Parts: sequence; C-alpha cells; structure tokens
Amino acid sequence: MLFEERLLFFPVRYPRGEWDQASRLGLRPEEVEVRTSDGVRLHGWYLTSPARDAPVLLIFSGNGGNLSLRADFLRRLLLSGCDVFNVDYRGYGKSEGRPSEKGFYLDGEAAFHHLVIDRGVDPRRIVFLGRSLGGGVAMEMAIRHPEAGGLVLESTFRSILHMGKRRHPYLPLRFLLHTRFDNLGKAPRLRLPVLVIHGTHDEVIPLEEGRALFDALPAGVHREIYLIDGAHHSDTAPHGGEEYARRIRAFVGRSR
Repeated sequence: MLFEERLLFFPVRYPRGEWDQASRLGLRPEEVEVRTSDGVRLHGWYLTSPARDAPVLLIFSGNGGNLSLRADFLRRLLLSGCDVFNVDYRGYGKSEGRPSEKGFYLDGEAAFHHLVIDRGVDPRRIVFLGRSLGGGVAMEMAIRHPEAGGLVLESTFRSILHMGKRRHPYLPLRFLLHTRFDNLGKAPRLRLPVLVIHGTHDEVIPLEEGRALFDALPAGVHREIYLIDGAHHSDTAPHGGEEYARRIRAFVGRSR
C-alpha cells in the first residue's frame, strides 16, 4: 500500500512551494480551515469574484503540488466570473494526514459541507471542477450531490486501473491496486450537466480518455466537450487563454 501511494500521489508539503505567488499575482485568498468527518484538518483558499452571488467553482486538483503552486490556475478561473474554492487534500500543503482515494472523498465532502453549511451557499450555485486525478474526486462528489449545479472534468482518465494497464500491460494490476477512481464506471450514473475539457496533445492522459468519458455520459444529461488544440496535460488553461474562461463561464451559466 505504501508503494502504491508513492506511485500515485505526489504531495508537496508546507513549507515547500511558492507561498508568495498568490500575492505576486494580485490575489488575496481567504485562508480557510475545514475538518473532515474522520478528524483531519485541511487547509484551503477561497477567492471571491467581484460578481455578486457568483457561482462557486469547487476545485479538486491533480495528484501533485499544493495550493501555492496553483495560484495562476486559480487566477484564470476567477476570470470566469465565479468564486473559487480549493482545498489541499490530506497530506498536501498545510493539510494534515496521508493521501488515499477514500481520504480524498472525505476531503471532498468536507469542502462541500463547508460551502453549504458554513457559508450558506445554495448547492445549485456549486460547480465541481476536477483536474486529472481530481476528476475522480469531482465525479464522486457529483454522484453524491446531484443537487449541485454541474461538473467539469478536465484532463481526466477512465480509471486508475486503465491508466496502469496502458503503462504496464503485463502486470496483474487488478489484483495489486487498491486505488480505483473508476470514472468510466461512474459516468452513466451522473445527473448533472457535464463539461469535458481536454488538450489535444495531452501526453500524460491521452485525448481518447476524455472522449471515452464524454461518450459514457447518459443521453439525458446536458453535456459539452471542449478540446483545446495543441494543449498538453498541464497547460490547458494558459493554452486556452480567454476562451478557456469564456467556455467555463458559458457552461456555468447554462447549468444554474
């Protein structure tokens, strides 16, 4: 299990990171602390849009780094006219604990609970946005909370098992891996509007992964796909530029 965690999760713990980057970019994030149902303290940032009663993008990040290294990405999301809430998973940044799939779902629940209970946000104003591995957390939250406004899956894979088989086709991974993030199996159960975003040149999670998730969505669900020509795995937002923010803003507007 320890070996599996080291292969899948790449947390950067505080004080490592670029904790002055947000202020350099002109951001003044509100420091937020939430506790999970199993007692883990998590650290997050809440960024407020100038728009009144703006929708809230609840961000679930990829498997590496921490908040301090995502300041530019969060700044770009603010351009969509939404508030932005991003909590570091357990074991990342200033958050306590150790990473795991089950733990990440508890972290997602704690972040959603904070918005709805502590801040009084109408669930219909909340849109889950998951990047890469974070798409698995966002997918789970969207299934558990169909009352929310929508789901954005960016650079997301079918499942950990499928990705493992791509890289190690001769290993019996079905019997070795405990972590699943089975997004393809969960996709038909979604009842929220869904936007799939993927770079056409993604070398980490190939475009066919995003297309497969899009094709697996239920026919009755509003769904959109936004392919960013020339974008790789980690540069979808900067590569998309103003169009990236515009597409998210348009999707959120339809979802409400």
